[in-house]
Formats: sequence, structure tokens, C-alpha cells
Amino acid sequence: TTSIAEMRSSTNAHHAVELIGSIDEGTEKARFTLYNHKATVVASHSVQTKQMFPQAGWCEQDPEDILDAVIKAAEGAGKQLAYKRYTPRLAAVGIANQRETVLVWDKKTGKPLHPAIVWTDTRTESI
Repeated sequence: TTSIAEMRSSTNAHHAVELIGSIDEGTEKARFTLYNHKATVVASHSVQTKQMFPQAGWCEQDPEDILDAVIKAAEGAGKQLAYKRYTPRLAAVGIANQRETVLVWDKKTGKPLHPAIVWTDTRTESI
């Protein structure tokens, strides 16, 4: 399998192909897409994320599940390149995310302090 780190650090210039990665992290899934220099999709993979509804009007997600889905989506796109006869090199990555979802984490540990409050949650209406 081809990991993101392997794509980023590839130095085999003879067969190396620079690609641009795109992370699209949405409410229901995370998608990782790889584009070539002509903006043609060369690989794409998505992974579902879970939503939790602890009470009426509330919608939460586990931040660790979101991160795991992004990593698995990137790995899935990398696996699609494994059969090709070139070595991909990840030149850059862009991110589109849930702009209105609220997440708080511990600045020392980097661990989330609470599930993410999703944009559809009524607790964020006044923000």
C-alpha cells in the first residue's frame, strides 16, 4: 500500500509523478482525492463518518472518528495508485471542512475535550 508519507517523500524521479491531494471532510463522510497536473482525478476514496444524536436537536461526532476517516480515505486513494507503474509524489494538500462545526481540544495533549458539535445541532444557532 502507498501511504501519504510515502507519496510525500518519494524521490524516484524517473517515474515520479507529482499529485495534488484534496481532503473534503463533510458531515457524513471524508473524501480524499488525488489530481494530476492537468487537474484530472487519478484516485479518490471516501469513508463514512458517524453522527450521534444524544437528544432532540443535538448532533455530535467523535473527533477521533473524523480524523480516522480522513486517514483511511487518504490510504484508500493511495491504494488505488499501487497498480500504476509510477511513484506518486504528494506536492500539496488542500482541505475543505465543516466550517460551522464546533470542536474544543486540550492545547497540551491535542486530545478533544468533547464530541464535535455539528453545524445542524441547535446548540449553535445563537453563535
